Amino acid sequence: MDVPLAEARAVGRMPKAVYTEIEGLDIAPGIEMLRAAGYVVTHVPTRDPDEIIREAFDAEVLLIDFAELRGETLESLPNLRLICVGAMGVSCVDVERATELGIVVTHLPPLSTDEVASHALALTLHLIRQLPSYQGSAVPELWDVRSDWKPARTTELTLGVLGLGNIGRRFIDFASPSFKKVLGYDPFVSESPDRNVELATLREVIAQADVISLHMPLIDTTRNLVNAEFLASMKPGSYVINVSRGGLVDSQALRDALDRGHLAGAGLDVLDEEPPSIGHALADAPRLIVTPHIGYLSNATEQLYVRVQAEEAVNYLTHGQAVHPVNTLRQAPVTPHPFGKEHS
Repeated sequence: MDVPLAEARAVGRMPKAVYTEIEGLDIAPGIEMLRAAGYVVTHVPTRDPDEIIREAFDAEVLLIDFAELRGETLESLPNLRLICVGAMGVSCVDVERATELGIVVTHLPPLSTDEVASHALALTLHLIRQLPSYQGSAVPELWDVRSDWKPARTTELTLGVLGLGNIGRRFIDFASPSFKKVLGYDPFVSESPDRNVELATLREVIAQADVISLHMPLIDTTRNLVNAEFLASMKPGSYVINVSRGGLVDSQALRDALDRGHLAGAGLDVLDEEPPSIGHALADAPRLIVTPHIGYLSNATEQLYVRVQAEEAVNYLTHGQAVHPVNTLRQAPVTPHPFGKEHS
């Protein structure tokens, strides 16, 4: 039976919100906010679709991190009216099917722009300065050992930035003083957003940049953008940085480029499989730094992510509208819950 938010209590029950896997964050404040607003709240810490269907079958709201919600899963949740994704990207949700089913999908606004941009710069400089390898040689018997591959001077290098949204532009703010030139590419940007970046075609960035940093969403046209052809077209001795989405990079192609020595290194905060399975293509790859998708993390963003995600569900219950939707329903917004109250 289809039970919209505004009618949940009319059939004798409170509207239900379910958290799935919210990794690395304390969701207790979010649970408190939702309960204060009038939700029954449960936590199902899994990405498994079958378990989500079983535990959230009667839920009106899902609050997720990166759980895959494809068409079959959405069709099996008859009461679902709202999906709150705890990230900016929503590639884990079949938004088109959600729209057809009358489900609003929301994402987080830019809450960690500085953190992600600075993380990309940290990965870049760690690689160029060869810090991981030299950290291991800071012992008496290796103190005077130097790599045959000497670090480049960053002010003689060209930085390429793919994606000129909030994070890409902030990364340029942080990184441009350290580089000779910055080339930027974004298919949706026709004028340079900053005097520190020169717009170029994708091919020009690939061919000319010594470092390429990815700041793009994962959509059909960007999936596996960094493939064997892309990497072969990069300058020998160049670097790839990815703090956006793991699916932008073909992991096997990247591994091959590192093994051959064509790339000087790669820095990744995201992978195409998270966490990676044993035997992942990039396991033990040379000159590779991987961090476990923590580019967003700081003492400020940790609480902010939880609060803003929960506020979406509270606002939808009390006002019948989403604050940061990524889709538009053909039907009118749901009626506010008659017993809902706004969390102060």
